[in-house]
Amino acid sequence: MNDDLVRQVTEEIIKSAEFQALKLAKQNLETTRYAKESLEAFYRDNDAACQQPQDVTDQDMIELKNRFELMMQNPVIAAYLKAGHHLECLITQFFKAVDRRIDEALK
Repeated sequence: MNDDLVRQVTEEIIKSAEFQALKLAKQNLETTRYAKESLEAFYRDNDAACQQPQDVTDQDMIELKNRFELMMQNPVIAAYLKAGHHLECLITQFFKAVDRRIDEALK
């Protein structure tokens, strides 16, 4: 793949409002120790559950869901996760646009 093209696309993403919002939300998360530690612990436990699904009980899943809902009540965590989601949506829209153009070129 052409490095210049990757660099251009990346620079455009970095200029986007979605990326800037995520950057600010990440800075806020980094300065809020409880929020950062809570999110890291949740990610760690969620990853462990995904790695060993056979060991995860229904009660474990309920607990993870409840922890997530509780974390989303923290405005710093909620802002960070929402900003990350918005950036992912932007990138998904980009890939869909590329797919459409490729489909058009194949016709």
